[in-house]
Amino acid sequence: MKKMVLGILVVGSLAGTSCVKVASEQPLLTNQQLKQKVDSILQKSLPEMQEHARRDLQLRMKIEVKAKADSILKAQQRADTAHPAPKQ
Repeated sequence: MKKMVLGILVVGSLAGTSCVKVASEQPLLTNQQLKQKVDSILQKSLPEMQEHARRDLQLRMKIEVKAKADSILKAQQRADTAHPAPKQ
């Protein structure tokens, strides 16, 4: 019985506190302030993101181009053996 009462109290208190609206301590930003903040963050982090993307591209190119080239060569070899060139 005590466990049941305790459970009801816990669930009731959680349900009651989940509906409480917490007042924001910071006022909302205007569109201009938001744009300035976003631009500032981008200006700081964009060069690093571009460098990271460049390195990822170089790594992927090494892997994917080799696989595609191998696939093309194998297809060409199969085509050559399936349809040999006529002898003149």
